[in-house]
Amino acid sequence: MKDLQSALSHYFGYQDFRKGQRETIQAVMQQRNVLAILPTGTGKSLCYQLPTLLLDGLTVVVSPLIALMDDQVQSLKQKGIFSAVTYNSSLDFNEKRALLSSLSQQKFLFISPESLATSAVIEALQRCSISLFVVDEAHCISEWGLDFRPEYEQIPQIVAQLTIKKCLALSATATAAVQQDIEQKLFLNEEVKVIRYSVDRPNITYSVVTCTTKNEKEDFIDSFLARHTSQQGILYFSSKAEAVRISDWLRHERHQSSAFYHSDLSHQDRRLIQEQFLKGDVRILCATSAFGMGIDKSDIRFVIHFHLPSSLEALVQESGRAGRDGKLAHSIVLYQPSDWHIHRHLASESLAEYRDFKARMERAQKDVQSFTDLQKTWYDHYQQGWLSLSRLEKMWEKKLQQRERQATIMRRWLEMTNCRRLGIHHYFESGMFPAPIKNEHCCDNCQPDIWQTRLPETEKVESHDSTEWQTVLKKLFNVGYSSQNIVK
Repeated sequence: MKDLQSALSHYFGYQDFRKGQRETIQAVMQQRNVLAILPTGTGKSLCYQLPTLLLDGLTVVVSPLIALMDDQVQSLKQKGIFSAVTYNSSLDFNEKRALLSSLSQQKFLFISPESLATSAVIEALQRCSISLFVVDEAHCISEWGLDFRPEYEQIPQIVAQLTIKKCLALSATATAAVQQDIEQKLFLNEEVKVIRYSVDRPNITYSVVTCTTKNEKEDFIDSFLARHTSQQGILYFSSKAEAVRISDWLRHERHQSSAFYHSDLSHQDRRLIQEQFLKGDVRILCATSAFGMGIDKSDIRFVIHFHLPSSLEALVQESGRAGRDGKLAHSIVLYQPSDWHIHRHLASESLAEYRDFKARMERAQKDVQSFTDLQKTWYDHYQQGWLSLSRLEKMWEKKLQQRERQATIMRRWLEMTNCRRLGIHHYFESGMFPAPIKNEHCCDNCQPDIWQTRLPETEKVESHDSTEWQTVLKKLFNVGYSSQNIVK
């Protein structure tokens, strides 16, 4: 089944490719190095999933987040593809050994860069026939990006130890500087086909609503939900406590179907809430940035940032989870100028965390059990030889400078008086693509109160009633429903 259109329909039930998918898949099938920078909502995972099913051998997918890897495996299983596994730090020794011994029977291996670098994994992969090597979220290799991960820099050295024909790198939000960094660091300046499409999502409107207090934000949410009574959406927060508070307020005082989602929840609770949202039993999801990557839901109709996004990249990435069906969707930022202190506080906490780590390392006080999760990551990198204290210090200096720069760019975008869509274009791709054509649904500076435009209805999935599928999930994950956050 080498015809791509027929294969797309056969394996996934889709009739057409989305923007950039066919071009990327064709290049992969020609065994070329490929860097694909595609807009949010274009289904980047299909760019390696379909070739994997057409090629013999194993596809290795390097991903930065366990949650993202788990989501991809679950998504494949829902499509009837069960030969996919995740190798990560949550597995015990015996589970890891059993998984590595089964790789010859697998089609997909999802793995973190840290796990990829271990000798046991490298030796197991050397015994495998690898058809495709994929680096997801490839911008993590760039020091120009806010998501820089030093362990990504080790990937080319690991690839050199394996029998890998070509590599596919994927990203959604990469500036020109980040793109150049990926080409140099990941592909080591080898020939690479770059497939890049504009970040513009013409069906998403952009609005900024200035508020002076939290009460004004809540009043806006009230009026918005009263106008859009059935559509599903996401409220993003910088604070876990605020996500919980607003979710409880929506549920108990406004009688909305709402739940909260953040990194402190158990894996089982996160999975259950995610499933409820996908099924339509949760209408409003109050989430931190922990939610969203890899979510396969096309009819999210709005994304509201209760707090300020940390960067224009974060805004585009998070608002891009709406309107993936191509229909109208709204992106709204509730701009309370005093909210900048939240980002300053988070930066201050991170700086204190770094200084504590550095001081303890210099005093040889390496009590790993008392380290924070981030400090444990730094320590692992230090042990692996990926990160020296001097480099960590330089990274932090650069990181703080980048955060200041990103905050300035974000502030200018929030306070600009001309077209916000053009502002996004100029930041990401000025000179690469023509300026986006203004349409009837653009931004609040082009059309005041654009957020009031009626949205298409969200269709609720009716395959199971709420009780039935919750029972199925309870059996699947072997968990109870102790959390009041789970919608009953």
